[in-house]
Amino acid sequence: MAQAAGGGAGGGGGGGGGQTMLNGKMYDKVFDIEVDEGVTLKCGYNFGENPYAVAHDFIEDNDLPVDHLDEIARFIDRNVANAGVTLGMDAMPTQGADPFTGAHNAMYETPAPRG
Repeated sequence: MAQAAGGGAGGGGGGGGGQTMLNGKMYDKVFDIEVDEGVTLKCGYNFGENPYAVAHDFIEDNDLPVDHLDEIARFIDRNVANAGVTLGMDAMPTQGADPFTGAHNAMYETPAPRG
């Protein structure tokens, strides 16, 4: 049934800029996912999101069988990779980042010495 076929539809590809609105939300990329012969649904994706989480939400939102999770996630992953985007990496950290190095402030507890 859920055949992850079809191309990216609109949306800023690899650093190109613009976004596409889908169901009142802005997305970096919107994919056409063919779920039945002749039936295509749109799936929104923002760079840095987990393709499996996006595929899961797409399946839930459209009442599709979960059997197609891997196929849809791989389709998203493959098409995002073609756009030259590193998955799981936000473009710019938004909070707690050093403005010069981009490193995040982190405080780690040192374990007490064993003795």
